[in-house]
Amino acid sequence: MELPWIIDQRKALHTMQLLLPTQPKQHCHNNFVYTDGPCSDQARPEIRRAGCGIYFEEQFPGMSFPLPGQDQSAPRSELWAAIVAIHVTTGSLTLCIDCKYVVQALLALLAHPDIDVAHWDNSDLWHIMRAVINDHDGDIIVRKVKGHAKTSQCQGNPELTRDKQGNDKADKLAVDAVHMHTLSADMRREFYKQA
Repeated sequence: MELPWIIDQRKALHTMQLLLPTQPKQHCHNNFVYTDGPCSDQARPEIRRAGCGIYFEEQFPGMSFPLPGQDQSAPRSELWAAIVAIHVTTGSLTLCIDCKYVVQALLALLAHPDIDVAHWDNSDLWHIMRAVINDHDGDIIVRKVKGHAKTSQCQGNPELTRDKQGNDKADKLAVDAVHMHTLSADMRREFYKQA
């Protein structure tokens, strides 16, 4: 039997629309922007929740927000974070992402703007990504960075150190965002007792 609050949670997620922020855009000067999108309870769709984090290397404030919509997953939150990062900036930027799926697909979309994304996983978001790219007024460079790199892996390499610091900050913002969902720790415990 489904717990009564799970139905309420599903309704709450359903009302969260995929709306891009309306805040003023930040102008980048070849800025490095790090994005991340973790998801808790991946194996349990009833209580799975994802968040997005964006860390700007320049002095802009970071962004932390829950993934909107019923489809909660790490790939969607990684992609949504990248979409929002491009949307809220102007000028040239280097987008640093630790998700291979998003990096490869985004590079394909940038190289072939007319590519058909209708059959891609998360095609609804890829259509939004295309529109955001078309509206962006600067170059977009995409780099794959190592997620959760160890300090020892970066020693002596300033670029890896920079990427570790940026990715760690984006990850912290994204993990904080997971907890912005209305699903409490008590609800999770109750769910696992019933499972």
